[in-house]
Amino acid sequence: MKYNRIILSAVIALVMMLAPLPCFGKTDVLQYTADSSNAESWQSCDSSQSVTFEQNKKIYLRFSAAESTESGTSSQEDSGTAPVLRQRSADTSKENLLQPDSEGLYLLNTDEIGSWEILYEDSVRMRFTVKEANAIQPPSEKPSKPKSKAGVLRKGKYYFYRDSKGKIRKKAGFVTWNGNKYYVRKGGRIQTGKTFKVGKYTYRANKKGQIKVGVYKLGKSYYYSSSKGRLRKSKGFITWKKNRYYIRKGGKIQKSKAFRIGKYTYRAGSDGRIKVGVHKWGKYYYYSTSSGKLRKKAGRITWKGKSYYSRKSGTLYTNRFYFSGSNIYYAGPKAAALTGTFKVGKYTYTANASGSIISSNRKYMKGIDVSYYQGKDIDWAKVKSGGISFAFLRCGYSGTKDGKCHPDSTFNGDKKHKGNIQRATAAGVDVGAYYFSQARTVKEAQAEAAFAVKQVKESGCKLNLPLVIDTENYPGGRASSSKLNRTKRTAAVKAFCDYVKSKGYTPMIYASTSWLNNNLDMKKLSGYRVWVAQYNDTVTYKGSYRCWQYTSSGKVPGISGRVDLNYWAL
Repeated sequence: MKYNRIILSAVIALVMMLAPLPCFGKTDVLQYTADSSNAESWQSCDSSQSVTFEQNKKIYLRFSAAESTESGTSSQEDSGTAPVLRQRSADTSKENLLQPDSEGLYLLNTDEIGSWEILYEDSVRMRFTVKEANAIQPPSEKPSKPKSKAGVLRKGKYYFYRDSKGKIRKKAGFVTWNGNKYYVRKGGRIQTGKTFKVGKYTYRANKKGQIKVGVYKLGKSYYYSSSKGRLRKSKGFITWKKNRYYIRKGGKIQKSKAFRIGKYTYRAGSDGRIKVGVHKWGKYYYYSTSSGKLRKKAGRITWKGKSYYSRKSGTLYTNRFYFSGSNIYYAGPKAAALTGTFKVGKYTYTANASGSIISSNRKYMKGIDVSYYQGKDIDWAKVKSGGISFAFLRCGYSGTKDGKCHPDSTFNGDKKHKGNIQRATAAGVDVGAYYFSQARTVKEAQAEAAFAVKQVKESGCKLNLPLVIDTENYPGGRASSSKLNRTKRTAAVKAFCDYVKSKGYTPMIYASTSWLNNNLDMKKLSGYRVWVAQYNDTVTYKGSYRCWQYTSSGKVPGISGRVDLNYWAL
């Protein structure tokens, strides 16, 4: 092992005591090495040195005379007797006598950690420290590099560039130093603090002469120069440091404005960066794709793990409920659907990690409406456990041609098979009933209402929810929009509701948003509850409503096929 792998910084001073020996010269010294075969590896130790060895290493010791005595050159052979070295540890009871080998070398085994000393005739000749193996590492020596004379230097108020020989460059041209680009003018001065042209390209240098690259501000405007420092003046998009910008003709970057390129709308912030993802613009929130295109399509959006919903206009919902598929969400004040447990008004809701509401402390929340189209084999226990808290059941309908009243075969049961109302009630689902109307007159509407009340009474079950008149457009039907005007239809609906109320039930009107807005005079029906049908993410009906049918393609455990889904007044 080489010296530079054995000897390191001293922990305990090792002093070499060179007492005169009878068989050696006046300046005899002790030498040591880890490799006895390598003459160049032998090291001398005197009283001014400190030495540290590594544990479990074999060290060779020898004496040598540096000068001759009066009687001639001294050597071990001249003495006739070889020195005997005694190795002693901190514990003086431990001693080890070292005898020379045939070549006059003494072998020292550094097997114990601690401070040691070597004595000759009771005089200390060498002290050393043994360190734990691998506890010390050889010093790392890095070759020193000659310092380059090249670089930018300042003289007074001007900057210059020196080459590797230290000579100032006086020829016009570009130079690069420390990652920055400079332009040396003819004569040697570096161009500083100015816009200048070289050939057909424009460049900009700061006060230190560094040519601007990337996006930078100059005055109140932002500009972009390529990695070569060339100012871009043609319009178009550029990307710098993962941000997108739009350069107007002439070189200025578009900022603080919404603008259109082709059929797409973009928004640039005050620093010119084009908005991406969910962002606030004015008092509304919007969503732009990764390329900056503003989304103007209705639908749910997922961004950074959160759920949002965009209107067709591009604005995102805030502080309101919305639907996506069969799931309902609540958009918070910053447009993201709330997750976990939260309150809206006096009710508490719990939503999963995607924002879909899974429970609430409201009595009614999610419900269905069914008729014979869903069959008579609905498993109402599964419906209940699937999160459905209420159901409207069709109790009857009028013929679209003759207007005669008919019962829904699945509403009431018989001796062999119970109907939907009996089985839903038994499963703990709160129920209401509805009747499909084709009434053209007040008298016909009253007859329909009486028939509906009769069906409910015969069921032997209590309605927890209203008894509803279903008024809608059936193409070719006797009460369709083409065969019955708004005034007569409004009168018939009012007559139905008045009769139901007179019998102790709560009346309600079911119709689509369009039907409510265009085919009924809702001012004359304002005293009745409304169940609105609109298959969308939200309701656009401006009047008040208590129930919302938001899809006809729902899936519910316990029902095969599709079913209408409803949400009680939000």
